[in-house]
Amino acid sequence: MFRILFGFEGRIGRRNYWLAIIGQWTILLGLFFAFSSALAAAFSVFGVDLSQGTENVNLADLNESESAFAGGVGVASIIFMVFVMGLSLYMGIAAQVKRLHDLNMSGWFTLINFVAVPIASTLIASDPANGPIALFIMLMPIGLGLACGFFPGTFGENKYGTDRISIFDGVARTDESWADRAQAHKNALRQQKDTARGVDPEAVYEKKTARRVERRVSSGSGRKGFGKRGMA
Repeated sequence: MFRILFGFEGRIGRRNYWLAIIGQWTILLGLFFAFSSALAAAFSVFGVDLSQGTENVNLADLNESESAFAGGVGVASIIFMVFVMGLSLYMGIAAQVKRLHDLNMSGWFTLINFVAVPIASTLIASDPANGPIALFIMLMPIGLGLACGFFPGTFGENKYGTDRISIFDGVARTDESWADRAQAHKNALRQQKDTARGVDPEAVYEKKTARRVERRVSSGSGRKGFGKRGMA
């Protein structure tokens, strides 16, 4: 999990990319809850009553200790917000870099998220007729995010490695998806049961495989985009 959220090396598939985003927001919400709870506890210790709201509070009526407390709360809030925004930005970039690696693209493409708006603003300021080009440039970060979230990665080895990182096992894995490994485990258990009943597992497996291939050919269905391997 740590490599998914904070590392820049390796590759991740679409499933792990979305799980990384969920993990990112879970951590941020947990930090907000912890900070708000700490503030509420501090207010309680210093005898600050929040039930009446702060609309009618006059800063000039505060004594020295209350002013110092209010100033400390303000500084702590600013530091917390800067920390949370920085952490969120870092985790988002880390996940996107690894997803770009899976697409066999350089992680430096994440710079599009930071330069798109300044470049578009400069183009419009220099000549309003550049509006369509500026709009296209401003939409590039959205396109990059959609590509990371929905485009399938390289099947097999690319220049960024042979294995993908998985949240589930915490180590590099092959192109076999988590769902494929789970299905293989189920097949192994089923073969053990067949062997215990005196049934030839190889014959059962061949028969099921033949039926599966026959159904796929007759239905004409191809490989699903979000199936077992589709979200890998």
